[in-house]
Amino acid sequence: MHPSVTSATTALPPPGATVPPPPAGAPDAGGTPPPGPCPPGVVYCGMGGSGVGGDYGEKLNRGDITLGPIKFPHEVVSYAGLVQRGSESTKLQAGVIGESSLYQFDMVYDYAREQVWIDSKTNVSRRAFNCAGLRLKKEKPKAFTVAFVAPNSPAETAGIKNGDQILSINEKSASQLSYSDAVVMFSQSEGTKITLLVSPKSGGSTSRVGLRLKEMLP
Repeated sequence: MHPSVTSATTALPPPGATVPPPPAGAPDAGGTPPPGPCPPGVVYCGMGGSGVGGDYGEKLNRGDITLGPIKFPHEVVSYAGLVQRGSESTKLQAGVIGESSLYQFDMVYDYAREQVWIDSKTNVSRRAFNCAGLRLKKEKPKAFTVAFVAPNSPAETAGIKNGDQILSINEKSASQLSYSDAVVMFSQSEGTKITLLVSPKSGGSTSRVGLRLKEMLP
């Protein structure tokens, strides 16, 4: 076990330091990704998440993270931009390591001593990243709404557009699926075929659309 890992955040800049501006092309304060093609190795997600502050966008890539003695090589990392609302708007931390990385460990939080105990699990399979390039929202009981289609992704190749309604995934009705179910299905291994029943935002009849998953962040 690794004692005395007191925080799951990255180091703060010293008092009075100038915080550098966000990278060129970063999402704006409202979390909306910029237009134009993605830089190599980066996937823009039009809705990185949603909370009390509303939706926010993010830029994704891979990087090596160190938390005390723990190393997280080649982890998916995100940059949410300079948001004005919600948990991502705080200036009290420079970064957050969450469940998407820490699921690999048994965690014990000692609030009285302000310590976190981390014990590595054995035989934990690495989780795949979203290999569809498709972000959905569950706004209606019987359909998902397409919130974002990543450039150069299987979803874009299949012709799926923002605002389209997804009525089923792999012949299972959207009414029987949660957002988390869709995430799991889109995170299967590269080459897996996914069939969507799509009702286009532009109107017209529904159609079955096939896409084949591929690694979006190699």
